[in-house]
Amino acid sequence: MVGLSTIFGAFPPLYYTQVLIGGSALKVEAEVIRQEFAHGGATQRLLLGYMGARLAQLSQRAVCNGRHRAGERLCTWLLMIHDRAGEEKLRLTHEEIAHHLGLRRAGVTTACNALRDGGVINYSRGAMRILDREKLEAAACECYQALRLRVEGSLSRK
Repeated sequence: MVGLSTIFGAFPPLYYTQVLIGGSALKVEAEVIRQEFAHGGATQRLLLGYMGARLAQLSQRAVCNGRHRAGERLCTWLLMIHDRAGEEKLRLTHEEIAHHLGLRRAGVTTACNALRDGGVINYSRGAMRILDREKLEAAACECYQALRLRVEGSLSRK
């Protein structure tokens, strides 16, 4: 979901949205969403739940970026991407990962090599596959579980 600022009558954001993993999407005119939101009901509850989960994610990621090691952050991020992608093979380059995590590409390569050597992931030229999710979860910081529980909680309140 992009464009939440429209629903809440805020100024347009000063950033852009980039699709990382391909999939399907729907486009709905902002005015239609605003009207549905104003009626209350299921659409409003869904959007407020999403907004709460998104704010929690942004807050948790800000803390995570300042307190946890690059390897732990990488594991957490990969798990989050894997949860949402719905595919076993993730089309990700080290450059893209570095950009999203605010790391140097060389640091991402080092962390990915350690995970590959440990049998956690496998990758080659822009394609990554998680081989052992349990090990990946064990290597992630506690932020992954906190975020996962928050997202699941917001989805179960529909």
